[in-house]
Amino acid sequence: MEQLLKFREWLSINCSSKNTVEAYYFQMKAFFNFSKEEISQDLINKYFLFIIESKQSTSKFNLARYAFGSWFVFSKTQYELPKKRRSDKRLIENFITEKELEEILNDFPRIFSDSFHAEIILKVLFYVGLRRGELINLKRIDINLEKFRITLRDTKSKRDAVISFPPSLRPSIIAYFSKEREITNAFNVSVGQINNIFNKINEQLKPRIKLHPHCMRHSWAKYALKKTGDIAGVQKQLRHSNINTTMIYAERTQEMQEEWFLKNFK
Repeated sequence: MEQLLKFREWLSINCSSKNTVEAYYFQMKAFFNFSKEEISQDLINKYFLFIIESKQSTSKFNLARYAFGSWFVFSKTQYELPKKRRSDKRLIENFITEKELEEILNDFPRIFSDSFHAEIILKVLFYVGLRRGELINLKRIDINLEKFRITLRDTKSKRDAVISFPPSLRPSIIAYFSKEREITNAFNVSVGQINNIFNKINEQLKPRIKLHPHCMRHSWAKYALKKTGDIAGVQKQLRHSNINTTMIYAERTQEMQEEWFLKNFK
């Protein structure tokens, strides 16, 4: 569809993030594959109803809304969109602990031919709280090994962001950089390779929950809040513009609540 390709070009010009360009493009492509009818309010309503009834995620629903918003600007049209859906806070329970991470990493030599590469990817995602796209876009020049800083370029806010990584991660990063020169990005990893790592973990190790790259970000938030109790610090590391988003991660499971109570009230 010619107009869809023009939309992709328009996104490339008007969006700073390549990931956003691809996400919005494929969302609109899915919509036009859904029906060959001419776009209308009724068809848009049917499409969002389809997303709900096929039990697609809240994030997929909201992503479709954002894609349509961009399409309306591009095509100079306007239709009503359903209200943004609130994320199910139970999704935030989709995390692993540091102990579970260590148990998973211990099995890596058994399931990966290059276990060290898979290990550094998982560690960076868990201990820094990066999104998958941010890891893909990362260059070694953006990693300051002396000051334990990472500069993220082309973020969602369209500005560079400086975050930190723990000193304990430095030896692993240096070891990987010494082992392999930079080819495509800091850790020479693609989206497909990252997905393959998580697919192998889920298929062969069968962890407590099904793992995916973004649940490492959830895991870091839970880990950091439990370790420090510093909401503002976690907000800055995750680059949340609204602290209410970060507060979701502060919600305690029953087990965490009991542990906190018994520790503080003898």
